[in-house]
Amino acid sequence: MNDEERYRRGADARRKILGDAWVDRADANRNAFNTEWQDFITRCAWGEIWTRPHFDERTRRVLVIGTMMTIGRWEEFRMHVRAALAEGGFSPDDMRRAGGQSRFSAGRRGARGAREIRLSSSVAVQKSASFLQRVRNADF
Repeated sequence: MNDEERYRRGADARRKILGDAWVDRADANRNAFNTEWQDFITRCAWGEIWTRPHFDERTRRVLVIGTMMTIGRWEEFRMHVRAALAEGGFSPDDMRRAGGQSRFSAGRRGARGAREIRLSSSVAVQKSASFLQRVRNADF
């Protein structure tokens, strides 16, 4: 596969995972400082990694969310939680369970940060008001 095909596949995967609005906004914000990086990440992360055949999309999403939680990359964590809820068919309860699975790897600090982000996610609020009550009562 050449770079052009890799980029096309990556752009398609990125739109499917993050949603058109997110990608359109990122593309509109391209500039002399980030265009090369955007092209690289689209080809490599999205065109190579996200399109490999072994794991399905749902598994990849859970792996990324857990990894971002564990290493404390909250901007990426927030982006992928939002995308999983809005584009990926995840429920707020799925997010709670994915966070619960990762919290021991992330440690208490990572779990607390993830919980705060999940609680403040406007998408999660729109998806389920009862989810917030269950999370507030959960022992994270």
